Amino acid sequence: MPATPIPVRDDAPLSRPPAPCISVDASALDAIGLFQARPQLRLVAVVDGEHRPVGAVQEIDVRRILFNPFGHALLRNPSYSTSLDLLLSPCPVIEADRSLAELLDAHAARRNGEGLIVTRRGRYADTFDNHDMLLLAARSEVAAAQSQARRAERLQMAGDAFTRDVGTLAANLADVAGQVQAMAGTLSSRATDTRGGASSVATAAQQTMRALAQVAEVAWGSPKRSSASPSTPHSRGGFAATRACASTKRDNASRRSRKARRRSTRCSH
Repeated sequence: MPATPIPVRDDAPLSRPPAPCISVDASALDAIGLFQARPQLRLVAVVDGEHRPVGAVQEIDVRRILFNPFGHALLRNPSYSTSLDLLLSPCPVIEADRSLAELLDAHAARRNGEGLIVTRRGRYADTFDNHDMLLLAARSEVAAAQSQARRAERLQMAGDAFTRDVGTLAANLADVAGQVQAMAGTLSSRATDTRGGASSVATAAQQTMRALAQVAEVAWGSPKRSSASPSTPHSRGGFAATRACASTKRDNASRRSRKARRRSTRCSH
């Protein structure tokens, strides 16, 4: 029989050595003596020759016989005292590698009883009485509460980190919004400057066109105007140029006429 506590999955092992067991070939007096030697026992497993559990002797059944007026008489009867049949009762059996939840469910399935038998590969390992089951259930509740507390702490930390991230993001977005606003102001100012430059270019183009028109009038003469149209300095200059051109033509014609008369006179002589 192992001398170390049986660990229960999902929890720590019970802080006690494994409970004793008794052979199916033992007598009822042997079982009663085991309970008398260990008052803390509430359940003793009964095993066969291969150390496999076949049932259990419960303290409540031992007390029932001992406190019965005929109990001692029955124990003195060799047909009863030499066998465990009088005390043997069924008991739930579960493997040690099962979860604590399965262990508690197996115990709860038995409404009346002192506990259950734990085996390892089908052979006896330990017994868990009601007191042991209460300890395991309490440890399970404590472990669940601790797990929930750790989870709540992690959630709190995650929430704090999320809040910090949101604050940082909001600050960054505020900075970006300020930069966008400043850029919008710069673009608006540039657009205003561009509109002013375009207006200046258009004005200069108009002035250039007017100047070119005036130059054309001076070079080619002023176009005919109606008598009602007022004369301008540029139109008067155009008329003077036309008159000078006409006078030059008349002078040239007069010189040609004089040359022609001279030739005619010479021919007559």
